[in-house]
Amino acid sequence: MTKFIAVAPKIASSYQLLSLLSYVRANHNEIKATYVFLDPYWHANQIPSRYTNYCEKYNVIFVKTAGALPNSKAIKEAGCKLLRFYVNNVSLKSVLLRRQDRVVLIADGLGTYVNCASKINAVTRERGKPTLNEKRKIFNYMLMSNVAERFSSVHSYMIFDKASLKLDKSFVEQFKISMTELRCSKDDELVNHLIFISQPLVKLGVLTEERYLELLKHLEQRAREKRLAFLVKPHPAEDVDWYFANNFSALDFDGVIEEFGVNNPRNEFISFLSSALLTLPYLTESTVYRLPLPEFERNIVLSSAQRELLSRVQPLYLKSFND
Repeated sequence: MTKFIAVAPKIASSYQLLSLLSYVRANHNEIKATYVFLDPYWHANQIPSRYTNYCEKYNVIFVKTAGALPNSKAIKEAGCKLLRFYVNNVSLKSVLLRRQDRVVLIADGLGTYVNCASKINAVTRERGKPTLNEKRKIFNYMLMSNVAERFSSVHSYMIFDKASLKLDKSFVEQFKISMTELRCSKDDELVNHLIFISQPLVKLGVLTEERYLELLKHLEQRAREKRLAFLVKPHPAEDVDWYFANNFSALDFDGVIEEFGVNNPRNEFISFLSSALLTLPYLTESTVYRLPLPEFERNIVLSSAQRELLSRVQPLYLKSFND
């Protein structure tokens, strides 16, 4: 049987890397080697070395530049087929012009399920209002990506299928194996905490710092009422010292929250719009809440797919805070 050599030209987060690894492990009989270029988005050390070391056990090879990835000619000369990983979207041009025998699409979380309007809204929050020409480019890219994914042989490997939004139980099984294998046996299990999975919404202008601080105090009070300790899991783009300066405890954990949740299930989790809301309810037995706020309706545009996926998560309304 002719085997594949897989290449991933732009992996930017731990979740993306572990999704890729789960696919590689599940299909190890077909894949000879996997070459990955890490392109960090938030900061250079976002992906812990223990994750890359873990991947190397499954013959994942990390290259220092995208140009060092093997090309289709070299792979063919080695007697193998080319498998290429894409994140979130596949461009029609790439599918039509590149000589690749298999295309695998992995997710980056909630952002995978955007439409044109929600994508433009996300770009506006992160970089400022796009020009008309930039909006046209986003529209054309989204349109061509949808065509490529629907009318070509793209293998989707993510927790929810992009088109049907159906749960992929095989992804859940394989991803959970990755989480359990990563756990160190010496780790003590943390129990009886309400863990708030934060996002940089102050930095993005969705919430004021004063409003955010008030919210944290309400969540801390809610935890006390349930006889739980309160912990914050800061986003990689946030300054953890800010939480300490405001007398909040931060979770000291370098990995994805899914790994922590699988190996520490006797806790409760809550977040605004974190992608963990899509994964934790299916990977763990923990109670998971989403936290609706009026600011989201005013400042954040979500696609119908994103709204549907979030609606599957139990909401926790802080009436005293929202009044």
